Amino acid sequence: MTDCFPDPGYSSDEQILVQIKEFERQLALENEPALKNKREGKIALYQRRWNLLMAEMTLRHGPVRPFIHEISEPLWPSQPDSEDLLPYSSSDGRIPLPANSQQLWAQHKYSVMARSPSLYQSIGPELARGALTIRELWLQLETSLQQAPNEGGLRNAVQHMWGYIKSSSSLKPDTAPLPHLFREIQQQALRQQCQYLLHSTALGEFAYWCWRLYPDNGALTSTHSTDSAC
Repeated sequence: MTDCFPDPGYSSDEQILVQIKEFERQLALENEPALKNKREGKIALYQRRWNLLMAEMTLRHGPVRPFIHEISEPLWPSQPDSEDLLPYSSSDGRIPLPANSQQLWAQHKYSVMARSPSLYQSIGPELARGALTIRELWLQLETSLQQAPNEGGLRNAVQHMWGYIKSSSSLKPDTAPLPHLFREIQQQALRQQCQYLLHSTALGEFAYWCWRLYPDNGALTSTHSTDSAC
């Protein structure tokens, strides 16, 4: 199994289920007492991937299985695997396969905003100058996405996403609990078929980070009705 894990939004349901089964097997093996203390970082990597898979499946189908607490920070590979930019990807995924750097960036911009405002501000001008190939951009994104967003960064990105659906909601973004606000964004994006949000990695993965910050009040539900296009 490759250590390069693009967002599960690029995967089909079938591919996600295959990955879930593989991670179940890996977690069972790695939790053997003889290995656990020596390989906590590797176990945490599988746990992180599990949680992101659960976030994506919850967005698509409603709650599937609960998130799990990571036992440590994940142990990421020292050299990102750049041979295949998007393993486990499919034309049947929620997020379309990017045709160019600009599309790849549009899909990841809120995920980066939540983690690194400085990187977020630098990538746009670089793309405008044609300074980044899709592979170079992906390697920057992959490194950034290994970091956990803090609460302030996550809230900032969620409030930017809110702008796409605010006309359809009565929630107050400045006072609503962050998990409630994000859950509303998910629901409205699905109802309105708001393509820009539906094609964003953040629309899936932020559910896990909301849960991690507020484990008793995570964004775990989804709504699948369709109204007008966004």
